[in-house]
Order: sequence, then structure tokens, then C-alpha cells
Amino acid sequence: MSKIAWSTAPTFTAVDATPLRVPGLVVSSDDDPYCSPEAASRLAAGWRIHQVSVGSAGHINSAGGLGRWDSGRALLTAFTAGRSSGRHLEVGEGLSC
Repeated sequence: MSKIAWSTAPTFTAVDATPLRVPGLVVSSDDDPYCSPEAASRLAAGWRIHQVSVGSAGHINSAGGLGRWDSGRALLTAFTAGRSSGRHLEVGEGLSC
């Protein structure tokens, strides 16, 4: 079992990178101060789910200044549409913003 410790964010807890039992998608930012692109990739690989980067968006949360974040809504819509249709993404086939 792989764990990632968040030493730069002491209130975060270690995260298990073991396969998830539910569908998921890691949405990451290239310049997140709390989760590097490499860490996001390791989590996605450990969880056996896809990852999509939204470019330089900082830390993706409600305080990050993203506003309505239409690109995030589009990712959610595409992800849920794929889940409800029974279609699964193939390795190498990603969602984009």
C-alpha cells in the first residue's frame, strides 16, 4: 500500500493509493502547491483511475478563485455522462478542458 504524505499541508492526512471500488477521475493542476503533477499521477495510478490536468489553476478548491469554473463543470458532465452510458475511458483516452 502506497501513501503520500502532505508535509507542505500539515492538516492534510496521508492518502492511501490503493484501487478504488468506485468510479473516479483525478482532476489536477500543474501548479498546485499541495499536490504536484507527479503526486497526482501516482494517486491516479494507485487508484487505477484516469487523471486529467487542467493546466495552471493553482489549488483546485472553492477558495482558489476559479469562480463558476465552467471547465470543471464540463469535466463533471462528461464524466457522469460516460458513467451513465456504461462507457468506460480506455487507457490513454482522456477528458480535456
